[in-house]
Amino acid sequence: MLVGALGQELEDWSDPTVGVHDQLASDPSLVRDLFGTTEHRGALTVLDTVTRRVRKNPRRVTHNAGDRWTGGAAEGALYGEELWDQAWEPIVIELDSKRLLSTGAHSPERSLDRAKAAWCLLGLVLAELATGTLPLGSRGTRGLGQVEVSKIRISGIDWLGTEDGRGGREFRKRSDSPASGQAVARDLLTWLQEVNASITDNEAGGVTDITGWSTYLVESVKEDADA
Repeated sequence: MLVGALGQELEDWSDPTVGVHDQLASDPSLVRDLFGTTEHRGALTVLDTVTRRVRKNPRRVTHNAGDRWTGGAAEGALYGEELWDQAWEPIVIELDSKRLLSTGAHSPERSLDRAKAAWCLLGLVLAELATGTLPLGSRGTRGLGQVEVSKIRISGIDWLGTEDGRGGREFRKRSDSPASGQAVARDLLTWLQEVNASITDNEAGGVTDITGWSTYLVESVKEDADA
């Protein structure tokens, strides 16, 4: 997202001397604020959830093994596995807004704009999850990890100043939509545009061809050091 705007080249993460913590340290400050670093915890917490079976019997899925030499499918190397389809109880994600608002040595107005920008970034992830393009768990390349989102409910967002009068927001599938998650994502994105419109651009980032929440992705090295 940022390479073109900043005129930078992508880092070569194939270097064996570069570890995962080096990669995390190079993330934009908004990402570090949300997910944390090796120095401090992030503002996000994903609570444990449980699943329940939705079928009496498992279904069998057939796979074709890969040829390690050609990179294609190995001839005559079919194999199968039995899978239990699961329905999940609500996935609960807690966002510590006080921690998010107090991150860095910024003015109250700037801190609020940065917190709103972090929320927009998180909201885009939730929208992508709702569309079904973001698998959860392992073996996503085998067709697993598919998630169907029927509803997203958000509460405790009075600090955003865009609640619906009941202290939150709710986005749910519509019966007339063949792709329920698409409707959830579309409504969520419409609201995120409303949040984005309330954000004052971060002029200190020094980038002039982007506006709104994304200007807080490109805070300067000096700003990160001050924070």
